[in-house]
Amino acid sequence: MRPWPEAPDVLRILHEKGVALGIATNSSNALADHAVESAGGNIFSAVATAEAAGTYKPRPEPYRLALKQMGTDPARTLFVAGSAADVPGATAVGMPVYWHNRIGLPKTVTAAPLQTEKSLTPLLDLFK
Repeated sequence: MRPWPEAPDVLRILHEKGVALGIATNSSNALADHAVESAGGNIFSAVATAEAAGTYKPRPEPYRLALKQMGTDPARTLFVAGSAADVPGATAVGMPVYWHNRIGLPKTVTAAPLQTEKSLTPLLDLFK
C-alpha cells in the first residue's frame, strides 16, 4: 500500500506549517500503522481506526474518535475525504469536507463538500 504520489509532500508541508494532522480510517490498527509510516511517519496527532472505534465509517464514531484524539472542534477541523461516503459521514459530525475525488466518482445527494479536487495539492492553498 502506497499513498498517492503527492501525499507525502503535501502532508510534510502542512505539518511544517503547524497544521495538526489526523487520520480516521476503516482499517485495522496494524494496517493504519503501515499507512502512517508510508505517508510520512510520526506527523499525525491522531490515528483513529475502525478497530479502535468499534465501528466503520461513515458511522460517526471513527470521526469523533479522531476529533477527541486531536482535541479539536469539528467546525474548525477540515476532513479530507477519500471516498464519497466520507462526505456525508464527516459532515454529519460537523466537519467541513475537502473531497479528494481523484477518479471522479459521483457526488452523494445527502451532503456537499466544501471543495472537490482530483489532487491533494490544492489543500496547500487553504493553509497559506
